[in-house]
Amino acid sequence: MRDKYEYEVGLTWKGERSGIMESSGLPSLEVSAPPEFAGQPGRWTPEQLLVGATSSCLMTTFLAIAEFSKITVSFFRAKATGRLEKIAGEGYRFTEIHFVPEIGVSTHEVEKARRALAKATGRLEKIAGRLSFYRNPFRAGDRRLYSRSGEGAPRSGQSREELLCQQFSQGHGEC
Repeated sequence: MRDKYEYEVGLTWKGERSGIMESSGLPSLEVSAPPEFAGQPGRWTPEQLLVGATSSCLMTTFLAIAEFSKITVSFFRAKATGRLEKIAGEGYRFTEIHFVPEIGVSTHEVEKARRALAKATGRLEKIAGRLSFYRNPFRAGDRRLYSRSGEGAPRSGQSREELLCQQFSQGHGEC
């Protein structure tokens, strides 16, 4: 195994508060803000994707630990509920993600499976601790933002890519 991995996801705005999320080799996913935040019903929301990602992380981590520990797993199901709360002076943030896993193992492996689940949960808590919901840990690479006055927007006849290339090359060499 390597020491570092990167995962790229593309997102294209499709109007209102909706878009299409894509990643190489995967089916596209329609996403939207939740209906309670003026989004369109029937589409995956960032909140659901976050809860789903943490739940699938718990599952795959547990299954890796179980495999390493030679635990035979016959099934794994889980329900996860994320709580989004409005915090005074901070706005909305996730305050809790609650997991309820159901795991099938033989009777003589129950204690071993409990320890493996506790270990997986501990690893997930460490990962979650690194993803701070209190400040912005995410780096924005190529910012494609333009002001209403048009400042920073492509000049007539100049493509957005040429402008970005020009902005990037200032102090960074060639595009």
